[in-house]
Parts: sequence; structure tokens; C-alpha cells
Amino acid sequence: MTQVQEFKKQFIWRDDARINAVKEDYERVIDKYNSFFLIVEKALNITLSDVQKISISQSRDKAIIDILKPDFPFPKADDAFNLQAMGLNINSLLSEARTLHLLFSKHELKNGNLVLTDDFINEITENATIYTANEKQNKALELAKNFEALFDEAEELGVVSSYNKSGINNIIKILDFPLGSSKITLSRYGITDIRE
Repeated sequence: MTQVQEFKKQFIWRDDARINAVKEDYERVIDKYNSFFLIVEKALNITLSDVQKISISQSRDKAIIDILKPDFPFPKADDAFNLQAMGLNINSLLSEARTLHLLFSKHELKNGNLVLTDDFINEITENATIYTANEKQNKALELAKNFEALFDEAEELGVVSSYNKSGINNIIKILDFPLGSSKITLSRYGITDIRE
């Protein structure tokens, strides 16, 4: 009876620049929210609870009105009338709230400030990471690593002249390993190119 070996995906490459760019984009939005919370607290003369901060990050201007509704002097009147009766002119605050990007479940509160969740950071990382998808790709990756190790060993022994280094690099650069619709290129520095 032949035993079937279970496929195990192998790590190929992680696009750290892409990970950092996505994180920085979301962190800029989160920084805007954290600053906006201070503006809301000052404008409304209140201290926002964690629940209210999360609500604002998910519902923006509607959440601000919901925070004020329990204090509306005329519950059956419209929001604009109640805000005027309370002496609050927060139209610019509500407009600013509508310009903020919705975050939904990509954030959580820590020490009163929004931060990216660990799950979202892991999702960003996984989306920017390439793994092998089958045994053929595992074998191609193993061959690429073997080429790299052999070249390093030859270099350490001093048997590769500077002329030969560029020649070997040119040969290795033409060794493309298929990854489904992508290909990787091996150079003396490891995997140097991934093409879709």
C-alpha cells in the first residue's frame, strides 16, 4: 500500500514594503480618529467612553447624535432643533465625522486609543506572503535553495572569480521557477524577482 504524503506549503517571500504601506495607511486613519475623539470631547464638553469611541469609528456622525440624544430637551423634535435648543452648533463637527473612513473590525481600543487588531495585522501579513501551492513548487523551491547554497559554498572556497560571478548570476537569472501564474527568479542573493 502506497502512503500519500501530505502537501505542506513552504514560505517563499513576504512583501514587507506592502505590509508596512497598508499598516501605515490604516494607522493614519486611526490617528485621525484618535485626534477626532479629542475634538468631539472638547466640542461637547464630555469624556467619551470606549463604547462611544467604537461607535463613532463605526457610525461616525450618527454616533455623535446618538450620544447627545439622551440629553435632548425635546425628544420628539428633530435633531437640528434639539441641537439648537442645547446651544450646540456642531454642523462642522458632524461634517468632519462624515469624512472619516469607516474601520469596522480592523481596530480595537487599548488605553483609550484605537489601534489595529492583531488579527488584521496577521491578515495583512498573510495577504502579502507567497507560499508554494503544490509539490512541484516545493521541489522548484528546494532546487532554488540548493543552487543558492552551492553558489555560497563555491564563493566561500574562493573558487568563483569576479568574472565567473557575473556569468553565474546571468545563468541563474534565467532559471525561472513556476508558481502557478507567477514565476520566481533566483539570483546569488536568493529569490530576487517574483512576476505575476
